[in-house]
Amino acid sequence: MSSRHQTFDDEEVAEHTNLETHFIDSSGLISWDLFKQDADYPFTDWSFSGTTEEEFATLMAIFAAEDKEVYIADYEHLGVYACRIIVPGMSDIYPAEDLWLANNNMGSHLRETLLSLPGSAWNKEDYLNLIEQLDEEGFDDFTPRA
Repeated sequence: MSSRHQTFDDEEVAEHTNLETHFIDSSGLISWDLFKQDADYPFTDWSFSGTTEEEFATLMAIFAAEDKEVYIADYEHLGVYACRIIVPGMSDIYPAEDLWLANNNMGSHLRETLLSLPGSAWNKEDYLNLIEQLDEEGFDDFTPRA
């Protein structure tokens, strides 16, 4: 996946792996149309009936009733607050076993080698061996890497 985050290519935005990446960690491509002046749909406020505290208490009560552990990470960036709530067994997108096989850290063992390529002076066989290794590890063109 490229380092860019916006594109005019709606087909690329609609690719299955791009949509999946958004669902997982919001790191996929977005269309420049997102920033256009006229919206496709009118704005609609969320229709929560309670306060933030009441909604949080309701959510925590659901998790407690299900005897689930809850992990919360609070973030603030540029004055905008967000939180991530992880509930093992409920918020999982994939079974944990699948994450061992396919995750954003795939290929991290090659990071130093790949970052050194612009200044490298390898012989032809070394470059071909690296290409072969990349092919054997089965990286696709859309999955982000660490």
